[in-house]
Amino acid sequence: MTIKTETEALEISFNVHNTSGRTVYLYEPDPPYLLPGLDDRLLILFGRLPVPEDHDVEVPETPGVAILRPGDLLHRRLNLRLPVEKKYPYPVFPLGTRATPTVLRKVQVAFGYVAGDLDMGIGYFGEQEVATPKISVTHQAFVLSPLFEIEVPAQAWNWPFHAPEAELNPSIQTQVSAKITSHSDLQAK
Repeated sequence: MTIKTETEALEISFNVHNTSGRTVYLYEPDPPYLLPGLDDRLLILFGRLPVPEDHDVEVPETPGVAILRPGDLLHRRLNLRLPVEKKYPYPVFPLGTRATPTVLRKVQVAFGYVAGDLDMGIGYFGEQEVATPKISVTHQAFVLSPLFEIEVPAQAWNWPFHAPEAELNPSIQTQVSAKITSHSDLQAK
């Protein structure tokens, strides 16, 4: 027997184009970090996150990278099940804190990257080994997509920090689209 269920999802597709003369290392956490409620929006973050100052972790989470040489174009598509829930590697809320069910009306995508000729090393994303540049998280720059006006059901949090500041870099061009879609999940029982 097969059971078919209809679920709604937020579908994001994006292109990142390196029009600079340098190699760009675009951080690619899979899945990306999801920060619903940050600055009254859903922030989808492809980047490397610093360990909060008051946390002691054995190994910081370090996502792998997509290497974009001059002229390269990266295309990705992502489906997020609704309501969107947070995806963040470090505990930043007191035990017992709960999210607030809400509808967010803005969505933004942040792309973290480093540029130049860099040595690669090994990092860890969850328990998976990944190739990543040997460089401090503080050297990461961000490119932000425009804000999308779209209603997205989410479990929102009152984050203790703000979204990253974007660097004005016309050499890294992004094109992002967002829409709510309906998907069928087929499950054999």
